[in-house]
Amino acid sequence: MKDIMNKGERVKFTFGGEKKLGTITEVNGNFLRIKGDDRKLYINKKKGDSKGAIVKNVTRHKFGVMVFDTRLDRGFRSKRQSAHFFEEYAYHAKWNFASERIHSIENLKYFIEQRQIPEEVVIFSGHGHQKAGFAFCDGPMLNENSNIVPRKGNEGKIFIFSSCLMGSNQKLCMELLRKFKAKALITYRTTVYDEYCFLAEIALLQMLAHDESPQK
Repeated sequence: MKDIMNKGERVKFTFGGEKKLGTITEVNGNFLRIKGDDRKLYINKKKGDSKGAIVKNVTRHKFGVMVFDTRLDRGFRSKRQSAHFFEEYAYHAKWNFASERIHSIENLKYFIEQRQIPEEVVIFSGHGHQKAGFAFCDGPMLNENSNIVPRKGNEGKIFIFSSCLMGSNQKLCMELLRKFKAKALITYRTTVYDEYCFLAEIALLQMLAHDESPQK
C-alpha cells in the first residue's frame, strides 16, 4: 500500500544535490508543494503553472528527542523520571524518542563518545548549579573542566539542560557548547520546577520540530 503524505507533515528532500528540510503545504494526488526551511517553494513534479523548483527523494522527516535522566537525590529514593512524560508526548507528536538513566559522567561519556544518538535534541534532566555545573548522583559534575569528546555522528545537536541556574554562568554554557560541538545549548538562569520545565520544554520542542527560532 502506497504511503500517502499529508499537508503539514515535515519532509526531507534533495535539490541540486543538497539535502533540505521543509513542510508540505499542498497535496493533490501525487503532487506535493513544499515550503522549505530556507523559505523557498518546492514541488515534487510539474503540474500546470505550479511555481517552485522541482525536487527529488521526498520522504518524511521525523523529529527526535533523547532524554538523559539522573536521580535527584543521592539516597536513591527519588522515583522521578522525566523520560516518562516526554515519551508519552513524543508518541502523540509522532516524534522519535529514546531515553537512558545515567548516574555518572562516565555513563554520559559512553553514550556521547561511543554510541550513535540519532535524535536531533538531547535533554539532560537533573540538578544544576551556576558554578559546579550539571550534577550526577555518583562522582564529579559535568562542567567546563570535564573531558568530553563526542563521536562525529553526535556533533551538531541541540542540548537542553533541564536544570536550575546553569544559564546564569555564560562561561560554563559556552564551554559546554564547545565541548559537545553542539548546534545550540539551552538552559535556565533561575531556579525551576518540573511543572514549569515540562510546559516550557514541550513548547520549545514544538518550535524546534518545525525549525522555528525560540527568539521569534
